Amino acid sequence: MKNYFLLMAVVLFLLNIVYGRSFEFEITPIQTHFLGCLESKGRVIVYGTGGAFWVSTDKGDSWERRVIHPFGTIQKIVSQNDTLWGIMDDGIILVSTDLGLNWLSHKIELSENDFFANLVVFSDHLFIRTKNKILKFDKKINLVDSIEDSVLSIDKSNFFDFGVFKGPIFYQYPNSELFITPNFLVANIGRPLAGSQNIHHFMAIDYNFDTIRFVDVDSIVIKRNLDFEPGQIYSVDTLNGKLFITLGSNPPILYQTDYDFKSWKCFFNDTLLIKNDSLLERISFGSYFFHNKDLLAGFYNKRSKYLYKGWFFNDYSPLNTAICVYFNDGEKESFKIKGDFFENKYYTYPIHQNFADRLSMALVFLPGRFVQIDSTFIFVGPFKTIVRVDDKFSKWELISSFNSQPFKMLNDSVFIFINTFNKSFDIDCSFDGGNLFLPTMLGLNKKSHTTYFVDSLFNIIDSITTIYFVSYLSSFTSLPVFYVDTFGIGFFIGSFGNVSFSDYLYCGITVDFFRTIKFIHIKNISPTVDNYSNVFFLDNKLCFYSSFQDPIKRDTIMALLYYILPNNINYSIDTLTAYYFDSVIKFVQPIYVWQSGSKFFVFSILQDSLTLLNRLACIYETEDPRNLKNPKFIIDDAFDYLQFYEINSDSILFVVAYPISLFLLDKKNNQLVKLFSSDVFNQLWFVNLSGCFFLFTDQGLLENTDRGDLTKWQEGKWDYGKPNFESVIFKGNVAIAGLSDSLRPFNYYKITLKKGTPSSVETELEKRYYTTKFWASEPYPQPAGVRVKARIAWDGSFDVAEAIDGVYDSMGRKVEGKERIRVTLRDKGYGELEWECSGVPSGVYFILLRWAGGSESVPVVVE
Repeated sequence: MKNYFLLMAVVLFLLNIVYGRSFEFEITPIQTHFLGCLESKGRVIVYGTGGAFWVSTDKGDSWERRVIHPFGTIQKIVSQNDTLWGIMDDGIILVSTDLGLNWLSHKIELSENDFFANLVVFSDHLFIRTKNKILKFDKKINLVDSIEDSVLSIDKSNFFDFGVFKGPIFYQYPNSELFITPNFLVANIGRPLAGSQNIHHFMAIDYNFDTIRFVDVDSIVIKRNLDFEPGQIYSVDTLNGKLFITLGSNPPILYQTDYDFKSWKCFFNDTLLIKNDSLLERISFGSYFFHNKDLLAGFYNKRSKYLYKGWFFNDYSPLNTAICVYFNDGEKESFKIKGDFFENKYYTYPIHQNFADRLSMALVFLPGRFVQIDSTFIFVGPFKTIVRVDDKFSKWELISSFNSQPFKMLNDSVFIFINTFNKSFDIDCSFDGGNLFLPTMLGLNKKSHTTYFVDSLFNIIDSITTIYFVSYLSSFTSLPVFYVDTFGIGFFIGSFGNVSFSDYLYCGITVDFFRTIKFIHIKNISPTVDNYSNVFFLDNKLCFYSSFQDPIKRDTIMALLYYILPNNINYSIDTLTAYYFDSVIKFVQPIYVWQSGSKFFVFSILQDSLTLLNRLACIYETEDPRNLKNPKFIIDDAFDYLQFYEINSDSILFVVAYPISLFLLDKKNNQLVKLFSSDVFNQLWFVNLSGCFFLFTDQGLLENTDRGDLTKWQEGKWDYGKPNFESVIFKGNVAIAGLSDSLRPFNYYKITLKKGTPSSVETELEKRYYTTKFWASEPYPQPAGVRVKARIAWDGSFDVAEAIDGVYDSMGRKVEGKERIRVTLRDKGYGELEWECSGVPSGVYFILLRWAGGSESVPVVVE
């Protein structure tokens, strides 16, 4: 067996590697919830969960992520006199005097379960609100004074307590507001006062902590209906020597008061101006703000031309948002729209059926969550949301937003995530290695709805037809059939389980990496299909298997093979026809097809003809996938397939359950070898990072210790405890894993090997991609200005210079051919790729290579 694996080392890997130490990883959380933003000397700084902040120096065109501390949440950053002050929830005070390039951190010892929740900076002091205290520090971070009172007590509540949610959570701190006024420090309270049944008070504290007053909000706010709740303070503004405070909720009302809170006046003459049934429908909580002495308010409504269409629940219309401006001409006062609506045309995750969808400005029009820089406003919010608009509020742009799980990696820069949350299916894409994401946009499918007006005898006297843009993503639970090429052209078939809502399926087609999707009907494929295989090529056609239960003989599993023409994948067609062959394969569920030369290996589940619960994993070998005869291999005790990884044209690794086992199928030697098996792990993934092999499990990770023997594994090094992996995908030198450990909360993390980690490529060369045919190093320099280079290697089966197709932008549009691309050969199968990129506009580009049976792209950032 040892000699066999030494032979495999030559077959599978042509380059040597030296194992002298454990591997070390760079681990970066992908999902971030933004909690606030600020502007400092032309820079926009956005902060939130994950111990990091984002900086933009070009008004939001590009963003750089910077880490302060790898764990915890940055609750607040404020700027005063060119110094940045911040706090993290785990008791850290942050100071930067160079616009955030470097930070000094001061750890404050907190009692058990205590945390930092809010920060204000005033004169020579910092005021920090904790669980039940207000702490006063000088600028040297010395504790000067503190106030502790049970009414200040606030709780740390999970933002997602309302229901089942699979994704990184963040915590909010109700009633933790802290404001500065000319005379007082103002704090909302979190507990009722003694003898009171409500918390409708706020605390006013002088800056020396000598005087504490409680101001009764109930005596101030205007009660308009029985279900009105006074609420507390949402915002405080000082303008022209006057103090403006937003009180109440549903929606809030703006009041004007003196600096001692003794005289109160509603800002609006008409106290019924803002009400729930008004034209504005709903003012977002705390959304009043002043801009150039104008009072502005954010609001949202459901008068949308976009619909989320589904079979098993009512059409859902996303919330649209706008900014309105207050006016008072002496006779009439009201709000009017300023600019245009932000039409929410993005298919995004509705947080809850009774809650605004994630892009509603109810989440982002809050104090501290927007900033103005020159003529641009930038708003931020949870789910890595960034929205940009001009100061006329007419040109809205979504820069980032996502709430989904890893699905596919096209390379180490282009990631496709999907959200499988119930009734909320969504596709989000990142083109910059997971820094920012954009969700799918609606707009390519239309639906008409006609409203009829009738007289007393129900005769139609008039009608109005409204055209809506719709999406059918929301009905899906998964994308079992999925294909996209390096141009961003692809298709998918969505599954909604075993329940049939229609006599046809919806197929989604894209030409821009699923930024937009057109839905078409497939009428001759059963909507009750239980399983699909991957997509593969047969006779220059894209093919996939499907398997389903025979509707007549319900104890029979049947498999059919469908194919489509690749050139039919575009927006110009009205229907996409799926053909199937006459031969029907009974009791077989094809799961994965590996194409190796002229042979096809069909990894399948073989069902017992008498008892469908009895399942065996088997592998068919055939030159014609329409003709499956006897299995070539049957894997004893294997119940299901969990993962496949094609090493090269002769070898494939795969993981099965149960028990968890890793197998190698070697076509050249006609062998199926078990490499690893365990009845301890419930989950296991084989991972190849830059040519280094790992097993990620739900109870830690293992690393390969002998490149010549894939049965040799040892416990791998991890920085904090044992990681619990819940999902893993990888490509090249990047893995994306859903995990948690002793310090990291659950999130989806981008994992790479740290610089200097041993690799199977040349010294100091970090492999960027690893396919069966081609790999490339990290392009350099990045970003590029005049020219960019990358070290490349390929298996010699094609002419790499001839394989170069050209350069494409992030939308899949070809921007130039290969005239300015040069390949310099260093050795057989090894060389350097150079692109003269001068004169190309700033952006992300892809150098595309295509060869018989495959393609790959090298992403390049041009500045």
